[in-house]
Amino acid sequence: MSAHNPGKAADRRVTEAKKPFDWMTDDQFHNLQLLAQNYEWFMEMFERMSKDGREMAWRNLCEGDLGEAAPLPDKMDEILTSLQRLCIIRAVRPDRIMQASSLLIQSVLGKKFVSDGTIDWPMALTQCRNKTPILLLYNYECEAVEKVFTSLSTKRGIGTVVFNITSADDEPKLRVLLQKTVSAESLSVGLAEFKDGMTLSGADGKPVSKSTSWTALRFMLSEIIYGGHISNSYDQQTLNAIVDYWASPLAVKKDF
Repeated sequence: MSAHNPGKAADRRVTEAKKPFDWMTDDQFHNLQLLAQNYEWFMEMFERMSKDGREMAWRNLCEGDLGEAAPLPDKMDEILTSLQRLCIIRAVRPDRIMQASSLLIQSVLGKKFVSDGTIDWPMALTQCRNKTPILLLYNYECEAVEKVFTSLSTKRGIGTVVFNITSADDEPKLRVLLQKTVSAESLSVGLAEFKDGMTLSGADGKPVSKSTSWTALRFMLSEIIYGGHISNSYDQQTLNAIVDYWASPLAVKKDF
């Protein structure tokens, strides 16, 4: 879009113009004035606004229930770009800017960017191997998803683990479902100490003291799961939930 030079004499015709229609609000007309002052492509359209046969088209644009979808006067939709049309809609219908933006995205990028995406689950499961991790994030109705996965795991004999990462208000924020991880040897690296009870004994063969160091436990779990030190806050919350579930709720306390 080319900017209009404010030094030209045409600006006076815009700034001194009177509102052509009584039903048009002052804000709508003022926004159109600003648009004509700054962009040459709208100058001629602004000057022809009060000509005969154009009032109904402008009224549908300014007052219609679906103003963002109303055609522009003088068939300007065939001349202006989608972004230029959005500028006009924004000037006269700021209350419909979200709908107008959706139409712009749909016309430029395609319908799939403004519609709810659907996942072909049979195809996704076919393309995934038994060692491929799948992460599902749901904002609502997560109970139904959990029921589907637990039912599927029961029928196929696949173990499913669900971790709830909760906030202060105890609302579930994230569910991680890990399926058939025991069968994946590549995911079992570092788990030998948990599988072999003798490894958890002290050097003298006696059981290890119950006063396990939280730092040591955290380091061991981080090595097993991530293979290194955890610095991300969200990963730390996930690790705390895992320790709380598998070890003890007191394990996340500093004095444990």
